[in-house]
Amino acid sequence: MFSWSDIKMHKQIFGFQSLNASRSSAFNDGVNDGNVLGSKAIEHVNTLEYFLNHLYVIRSGYKQSKDERSTFMSQFELHHRLVQLSESLSLVRSIALFIFNDDTISILLGDPLFKFPGRKVCYILVIILSLAMGLFREYALHLESRGNLTFLSKFEQMKKPNFDKRSLKMTRIQFNKFRLVFLMIGSFFSLFMKISLPFIIAFSVGVRLNNESYWSTPSIILTSMFWIGFEVHAFYFAACGVIVVAVHIIMVFPIYYYQMLSLVELLQKFTVKEESVTHEVLRGLSLNTIRFMNEFDHLNNQLKHLTAYVFVIFSFMGDYIIFSATVLSESSTILSTLMLFFGFSDLMVIGLTTFVLGGFITKLEVVYTLYLRLMIKSKTKLTQRFKPFEILSRIKGPYNGFQIGDLLTADKAIFVYYLLENMSIVMLLLVNIGPLE
Repeated sequence: MFSWSDIKMHKQIFGFQSLNASRSSAFNDGVNDGNVLGSKAIEHVNTLEYFLNHLYVIRSGYKQSKDERSTFMSQFELHHRLVQLSESLSLVRSIALFIFNDDTISILLGDPLFKFPGRKVCYILVIILSLAMGLFREYALHLESRGNLTFLSKFEQMKKPNFDKRSLKMTRIQFNKFRLVFLMIGSFFSLFMKISLPFIIAFSVGVRLNNESYWSTPSIILTSMFWIGFEVHAFYFAACGVIVVAVHIIMVFPIYYYQMLSLVELLQKFTVKEESVTHEVLRGLSLNTIRFMNEFDHLNNQLKHLTAYVFVIFSFMGDYIIFSATVLSESSTILSTLMLFFGFSDLMVIGLTTFVLGGFITKLEVVYTLYLRLMIKSKTKLTQRFKPFEILSRIKGPYNGFQIGDLLTADKAIFVYYLLENMSIVMLLLVNIGPLE
């Protein structure tokens, strides 16, 4: 039989330690490297929170509380309306430049693609991007107003000085893995957000410098000095607002993934022991598993429509950017290369995310198998109210795994389907280049 020390060990791993138990600092396991990694992780969290608030894509920061929202609303509404106005005017300007091929209108509106051969293709892309990013921003704010972005509070907890593996309900091994993954993702996106504004400014200026028609028309240079600031403001808040929300969605997945791996690790420890499993141990394991599945279902309900929007709309955008880059390859090699880079980067990030999401079902099936083994070893009388039966039933349910919208559940094959679908769409678009040219 298992001793009470086994049960205490199980409780401590998942955060049920006694009040006088010592707690380590954030991302700190008692080693010097842990201290360094911890400070960097908290720095990345603070950086991302700054951009989340600075870009006005949520109203109440990481806390997601009504009190926080009420103190932030006074400055939020004014800036948010300015961003909406800027994005709306940018959309109208792009539509006007697409419809009217008149030099006077192009000069007045500071057309960055003045007399550029592939300007029509570029403005179709700009219009679609403006609509997609603007709607995404408004939808994220709508979800927050309904209390469906509470997963952001996970990042608020990670800023606390007593945050450690027990706070995340992870084992030591899985916490160390999570810490490294979190640092890699956080450092990449923190740097990306910092350089995004200088890059957008350089891109807006560079497109004009690369356009030979500008040098023969001095008047458009003067009007462009006004429109460059407008373009940068609209695109920065639209594009980076989408990216910073997507970054938080991407970074919250590893938390739940390594929590699941911690459950698997703990279940495996009890399955390899020679002694039979006691009722207390099996009940404690079951309660923690159910608690995790409830939290995971709650995350699912919050993010399934937001991830569906990203999965469908921005995947198609990546395909269209690659298609546009191919069309523009003869007009501008530099612009075509940049568009290819962004198109493939977009598809790669979404593809890797779907690959990780598909892994949730794989690990849940492992949990299912381990519970069957534990039930075989258990001497407990099996009844209909036996908690492991509830776990097995939920794992084998029709909506098992991470949902993308209401119709699609991420499984092991979704990454392959995603690659094949995008390859077919790109090929379908490319075969129409001939008629366009």
